Parts: sequence; C-alpha cells; structure tokens
Amino acid sequence: MRIALVSQAQPAEAFEILRDLGCRVVEHSPTDDPVEIARGGDAVLVECGDDVDPMRALLFRLRRAGAASVLLAVHSAQLLRVDPGWPFDDLTLQPYVPPELYLRLRVLEWRRREAPNDLRIDIGEMSVDLGARAVDLAGERVPLSPQEFALLAYLTRFRGRAVTREVLLRDVWGLRSVETRTVDVHIRKLRQKLGGAATIDTVRGVGYRLDAMNKDLDR
Repeated sequence: MRIALVSQAQPAEAFEILRDLGCRVVEHSPTDDPVEIARGGDAVLVECGDDVDPMRALLFRLRRAGAASVLLAVHSAQLLRVDPGWPFDDLTLQPYVPPELYLRLRVLEWRRREAPNDLRIDIGEMSVDLGARAVDLAGERVPLSPQEFALLAYLTRFRGRAVTREVLLRDVWGLRSVETRTVDVHIRKLRQKLGGAATIDTVRGVGYRLDAMNKDLDR
C-alpha cells in the first residue's frame, strides 16, 4: 500500500511504523504541491501532532486536488480543535497503535476501490456520483460541503436501513463521541438542499434512514 505522509515534523512520527507494516511511504511537507501529494499514494496521512490549525488549509487543498482518501492524525489534546466539517475521511490518534493505524488506512483503500468513478446511484431526480463526489438534482449540480456529501453517500450506500447517529459520527466523521448534534445539523442542511428529491426519514430513538425506493436498488 502506498502512503503519502504529510507532517510538520521531520521525520514524521508514522514513518517507521508504516515502513514496518510493509507500506511504501513518501514523506511530504505541508507546503508541497497538493496535487503531487494527492497522486502520491493510495491514501494520504496528514499528521498534525500537537498543532492542528496549520493543517486545516492543507486538508481543503488536498480535497480540491482530488485526494480521495485522507486520514487525519492528531494528539488527543487537539481533538476539540478538529472541526467535523473539515474534508477528511477518517481520524486516528497519536501516539499511534500500529495495528489500528494500518486497519484504518486499509479501510480507506477499500472504500476508494468500492466507489469507482462511474458508480452512480439514481434516487428519483437525484443522482449521486460516488466516484466524482458530486450530486445532481434534475440535471443541476447541488453544492454540498465535503461532510454533507460524505453523509449523503453513506446513507445512500445503506439506503433503506436505519443508521444510528453514533454510527454516523464514527463512520462519516471518524469521531467517538456521545454528542450527536453534529449529525442532526448536517441532516437538516441536506434536507434543505435536496428538497423532496430524497427522503431522509427520522427513525425515532434510533437515527436516520434514506428512502430506498429508487430504480438502482436491486442492481
């Protein structure tokens, strides 16, 4: 597995761990070309250490550059400084637990391979392109934030099934928290932007469910 490792520290804390796990690692500075970083690995590991703020802008540059799989690594003292709306796909803690780090990177790789660029799911007038990370409504592009798209894509993959807020926080935001208001806020924004194109039902006492009635359900 190829990993593009971005860190403010040289050498990066994860470098030797990843090498020992059999990964091919290319180290980058946060000031390197984000396109070069995005194309340099099957996944990008952004190592923040004790200071998250300088890496925030890099996350947005990486997403615009086409990075499909971004794992954010922070020390526990910095967790509250991480905004769930930032464009990363999963989060892990430093100091690392090597098996957990490797598993999270492999999960990102698996998700990327499960969503090829031509994978589209149509739900009524709405079309969700999991590869291009884009949503069209009656032929018009719907402007979604990275986290709004990630939430919609997750519900789309599990459409017809009720998903708890805790599971959404864990799998979409990479957070282990009992604070679920973040999910509710993003659901409300999705409903406003999508209108009646897709029904996101509230399952009382559980979480949310995307209406499964669409022509691609049995593919």
